[in-house]
Amino acid sequence: MKKSIIPIIAAMAAAILPLVGCNKENPKDDEKETVLLLLGSECEFWNRVAEGASASAEKNNLNVEVVFRETETEFQSLLEAVKKLDDYKNLKGIVMAENDMLIDAAIAAKNPTIPIVAIEALPSADSPLSFSSCVVADNFGLGKEMAKMAGGDNILVMSYDNGGSLDRAEGVFVYLDGNVGRIASTGSVDAEEDLRSFLAANPGFYDTAIITTGNFITDGIMSLLSGMNVCTVDMNNNARKYLRSGVISFTADPDLYEMGYKAVECLSNDISGYHIHNVAVNYIYPEMRTTLANYTPIDSSRVSSSQD
Repeated sequence: MKKSIIPIIAAMAAAILPLVGCNKENPKDDEKETVLLLLGSECEFWNRVAEGASASAEKNNLNVEVVFRETETEFQSLLEAVKKLDDYKNLKGIVMAENDMLIDAAIAAKNPTIPIVAIEALPSADSPLSFSSCVVADNFGLGKEMAKMAGGDNILVMSYDNGGSLDRAEGVFVYLDGNVGRIASTGSVDAEEDLRSFLAANPGFYDTAIITTGNFITDGIMSLLSGMNVCTVDMNNNARKYLRSGVISFTADPDLYEMGYKAVECLSNDISGYHIHNVAVNYIYPEMRTTLANYTPIDSSRVSSSQD
C-alpha cells in the first residue's frame, strides 16, 4: 500500500515556516540598519558606553560600528569615518560624543539630515547639525556627590575646560560654595604643568584633590598630588593601580553602560528631545578587590542618598 506524501509535505512546511518568520524579524547582518558611534579616545569609560550601545543595537536588530578618536587631542579617525558615510549600508543614524565643529561641519557636508544623538556632552549652539536627541549623565550632580564624599578642608578640583568634566567640577564648586582651588586644562600634558605651577604658588595648602576626568590620572599628576586625599572619576588602568595602592580614596562614575544603551535606543525608536539621566553614582573603594579586578561598578552602601 502506498503511503501518502501529504503528511510529509505538511511536516516540512511546518518546520520551514517558523524559520521564514524568524528571518523577517531578525534580518541578516547585511540587511540591518547601521548605527555609527563616534566616541572619545579608547579607554574603559568609552568601552563601557560602547558595550551598552552594542547591547541595545543587538536587541533592536541593528548593526553598530564603533570608531574611537586616536587620543584626547587628535580625532582624524573620526573625520575619516565621516568621509565614508556613503559607504555604510542602511545608515540609521550617528551617536557622537565629540562636539568639535570640524566633525559637525564634515557630517553636515555629507548628510545634513542624518539623525544624530549627542552623548555625554551637549552639542554646541553654533553646530550646523540638528541633533534629534541628547543623552547625558547628571555630571553636575555627580560633582556634588564627589565633593560630599571627599571631605577635606582645602580642596583642589582639576578638570578639562569644557564638557562633562567641567560640569562635574562646577558641581564640586557649587556644593562647597566656591571654597575650592580650580584648575581647568585643555589636556593631560597641560594639566600637569598647570598643577605644578598652581602648587608652587600654594605650597602645602591643599589636602584634597578631586579629579573630574580619568585622563588626568597620570603618573606625573599623581606624583605631584602625593600626600593628598585624591578622588577621581573613571576606572581606567591607572585608577585601578592607584586605588590598589590606596593613593586614590575612591572613583565615581555614572552608569556608562546605560548611557550607551539609551543613545542607540533613541535612534532605534526615533525618540526626540533631551534625555538627562539622574543616575545613581557608582563608588569604588580600594578594599573592593573583586570590583577592581573585574570592573563591575556597584552602588556602595557607604554612600548616603543624594542631598542638595
